[in-house]
Amino acid sequence: MSSDYSISQFDFADIFTDGERLTDFSEIEKITSELYESVSVEQHRHALLDAVNAVVVQLENQVSTGIFCHRGLARSPLVAAALNHFHNESLPQSIARVQALHPRAYFTDISVSALIWCKEQLRNPVIA
Repeated sequence: MSSDYSISQFDFADIFTDGERLTDFSEIEKITSELYESVSVEQHRHALLDAVNAVVVQLENQVSTGIFCHRGLARSPLVAAALNHFHNESLPQSIARVQALHPRAYFTDISVSALIWCKEQLRNPVIA
């Protein structure tokens, strides 16, 4: 029996819900990646980036992809980061896309900071 799907699992803490919930994204440029770096650990940052890269590969290969997290509300920055990179769009566009796909999803200053951090990492890949 063959399987038509695969599962990838990435574990990182949900620190995003600890941040200030945002509803107005007009001053998003004031948020930097330093906030995410200051409240997260390296291991979890790498897991987030690995997860984003996995979603990007799925999108590049036009593979239907479902993303699950415990609550499904605040880790949506993972999806937004992948969409942002894949579609080469602005952060507000990615956030709007995620909110259209999952209206209950929300963003905090920490999750936007994580988005910015991911965008920086994806822009400057490490050369092995």
